[in-house]
Amino acid sequence: MIMISRPVSVAFLFALGTLVAYPLVLRGQSPATQPGEVPMVAEDCNPMELGFGSCQWLYPLDSPRKKLAFEPKYRSAKPVYYAAVLGDAPDNVYTFVIDESGGTGKGYDTLYVDLNNDNRLDGPDEKVPFPMSTTSQDHPVRLKLLVRAGQTTVPYWVSFTAFPYKDAKNPVEKMHANLRNASYRVGQAIIAGKMHRIALADLNSNGLFNDPETRGIFTGDRFFVDLNDDGKFEDVKGDDNQSGFPLGRYTKIAGQWYAIVPRPGGEAVSIAPATPPLGQVQAPAFVTTARLISPQQPCFSKFTDGKAEAVAGDYSVFSLQLEARDKAGAVWMTSACWSKDASPALTVHADQSVVLPLQAVSLQVTPTVASAGEDLMIGLQITGVAGAEFSWPKSNPGIKPGYEIRDAQGKSVTSATFEYG
Repeated sequence: MIMISRPVSVAFLFALGTLVAYPLVLRGQSPATQPGEVPMVAEDCNPMELGFGSCQWLYPLDSPRKKLAFEPKYRSAKPVYYAAVLGDAPDNVYTFVIDESGGTGKGYDTLYVDLNNDNRLDGPDEKVPFPMSTTSQDHPVRLKLLVRAGQTTVPYWVSFTAFPYKDAKNPVEKMHANLRNASYRVGQAIIAGKMHRIALADLNSNGLFNDPETRGIFTGDRFFVDLNDDGKFEDVKGDDNQSGFPLGRYTKIAGQWYAIVPRPGGEAVSIAPATPPLGQVQAPAFVTTARLISPQQPCFSKFTDGKAEAVAGDYSVFSLQLEARDKAGAVWMTSACWSKDASPALTVHADQSVVLPLQAVSLQVTPTVASAGEDLMIGLQITGVAGAEFSWPKSNPGIKPGYEIRDAQGKSVTSATFEYG
């Protein structure tokens, strides 16, 4: 039988196009604003200044998703169509097409894109050359689209990348593509009693800047404040220097609560002090943080003495960070995450305390073996109560998951530790 030396997981999740840094290289003019709104404009910034952003994955199509009034005469017998959803207009599907200028089989190198979404591919800038990328190396083309967001049409810059791709769900290699937001909105506002530089980022790359962060980072948008006035929006350890804040009904910044309401196109944002209804969440001693989610209010709770503050409302438990100390004094850390359908429900009432809906953690280690070509991939997955999946973070210093194999008499045959890979 196989004995695991530590109750930990060595399962890793990979996703193409989900964590990609992208630069902003655009400028703009201050928009007209309403009383109480802060104007937000486009500005050049360091590519890493606002961290990372998610892409909108574009699947290859044999024909356009919607009827086009005009298409060019393609040189390839197999042009590849893509449909991107941007903004909130009734017609918010933008058409992209890649073509082979040298003819069929000569390689895709020409991009047609409906920049203004007029259902025609004949604009003066709607035909551009582009280099193909791979899954390991991007060669993006930067495009300026006009996106309807709210009551206005705003410029929206994106990076388009196309590449050959296949996986278990897409076993036949085709030309996939993705679209990454390359637009940030910046301004200045009084936060925590002082004027600071602020920013809005469309982290889910859908052409809108006002999406609540419903299931963690990259599922919505973020508000940034340069609290330490160092000219950067990077997140550093310590609440006093935190720069990025998930959008929701209420946002806590530097110990104060605010109601932050961006316009859909990000051209302005309303920032007002707020007094949300607050309750308290209690957790076992081994839980250090919890991410609670709801349609309009994300909640990232840091527990002190088993207690954490939370805005009143109905939530689902999305993820937890756990810590435990073994007999040798080493601290073990792991994280738990629930799927949408299995997330435990939690209701926080104002001025009341509620216990995190967790049973005692009982971990079961299940070895898995899968063939991958000529290699044999061996992995371990830890499954806990209530459908949680546990993962092993690299932040465990000096501690590695391992295994021990014993014979039928219980004698140790061999043992080893797993390396990251």
